[in-house]
Amino acid sequence: MKNFILAFLAIFILGCAGVEPKIAVNSTQAIFITPKKDEKIIYANFKNTAGVENQSLTTYVLNEFANAGFTPTSDPQNANYVVLGDILSFTRSGVRDYDYNGFMSMGVGRRSRFFGFGMMIPIDDTYSDRYFYTMKVSVLIKQKNAEEKSTILSLKTANNTRSYDYVLPLFQNRIAKQIVGFFYNF
Repeated sequence: MKNFILAFLAIFILGCAGVEPKIAVNSTQAIFITPKKDEKIIYANFKNTAGVENQSLTTYVLNEFANAGFTPTSDPQNANYVVLGDILSFTRSGVRDYDYNGFMSMGVGRRSRFFGFGMMIPIDDTYSDRYFYTMKVSVLIKQKNAEEKSTILSLKTANNTRSYDYVLPLFQNRIAKQIVGFFYNF
């Protein structure tokens, strides 16, 4: 019996665990860069004209490049690749959904949603809030002895109930992975 109760509690707790929101990324321009093995020095700097608090996109991008075998530098003159960017916007939009299960009914009649006699008793909040976040980031990649490449990355989450502080690092990580993904290592 103890094992059954422990198994039930484990399944219940795992069922209540949150799932990270899915993030969709769109790019206005496809970028393909094939770096040479001896030319993997990178400089990155991102501005924040949107005024996003606690953003550290430059750090995320440099860490992701370091994981991919690039060497970060603090001087753009010494870099083979210069990645510049700007956070253009970061917004949260809310959707209020009517919760059909938010009422209890009591009385006599058929047991279906809109039939029967009695009165409806509201339970707390009869609406549920969902949010989706969107972010736009401009990216410019300068390569020595090659033309500049630029794009605007648009990110959007699916409907979720997460907070700003939870979603922002996920966005920054996804942007960093997308920018490093422009570089093809063969």
